[in-house]
Amino acid sequence: MNLKNYLNFFVKRLIPLLFFSSAVIGAESITLYTYHKTPPFITGANNGLTYDLAKYLTEKSGGAYQFDVEVMPRKRLDQLMVDTDMVIPWVTPAWFGPGAAEKYQWTKPILEDGSIYVWRPEANRTFSTPDELKGARLGGILGYRYINIDPMVASGEISRVDTQDESQLLEMLLLDRFDVGIAPLSASRYLMKSNQWTEKLSFSLHHGFLRSFLLKTDDQQLNDFIQIHAKEMGSDSQWAEILGNYGLSPKHPMSSVSDAN
Repeated sequence: MNLKNYLNFFVKRLIPLLFFSSAVIGAESITLYTYHKTPPFITGANNGLTYDLAKYLTEKSGGAYQFDVEVMPRKRLDQLMVDTDMVIPWVTPAWFGPGAAEKYQWTKPILEDGSIYVWRPEANRTFSTPDELKGARLGGILGYRYINIDPMVASGEISRVDTQDESQLLEMLLLDRFDVGIAPLSASRYLMKSNQWTEKLSFSLHHGFLRSFLLKTDDQQLNDFIQIHAKEMGSDSQWAEILGNYGLSPKHPMSSVSDAN
């Protein structure tokens, strides 16, 4: 490489890297706290949608912030919230007790999600309401409660089989261990995509909710940064591409979530 070409290479490649490195070194460290340990949010060591979210926000900050992820049990997170400033993604006010919508700051939703009924198309029946589960074998996830369905399980109208997690639920469903399962929409879309199960399963909405950031901080600059970008994420092609890697999109309109038609 002659001197001219070397200088061009240095200017185009190395100097931007030096600027980037200095920006990261000088960035303020911000932790994203999460108790969501299952796919698509966590898919392996330092991998998953939550880690991609941290990288996305770091890049959008232009060197002002370095976002990191800390995963912990829900009880530990609740304890820390008493006296710790926190940024918590993927949550909704209903999960944090009465008055949470006013007690904490919340962003615009960053993902529409929910729980779904899921079944094999060859079952020759569909499921979209609790009444349609009467007499069916229902697969659930151990420890999960299901709106309007738990009383029917308790009365014996529905028989329930528990699985350890979302992946096992879909695997057992495909093996015909039960007729219909209830699983998180986001996890199911990710597992269907990664295991090529999309054509093997049908689903419809059981219960919908919106995932946002919970902000517990007096740092108005940080608050404004996250609020602005949460609002823009739904129309950001970069964010849409990230979600697409997990079989998701910025919005799953609840009126058209069903794949049963």
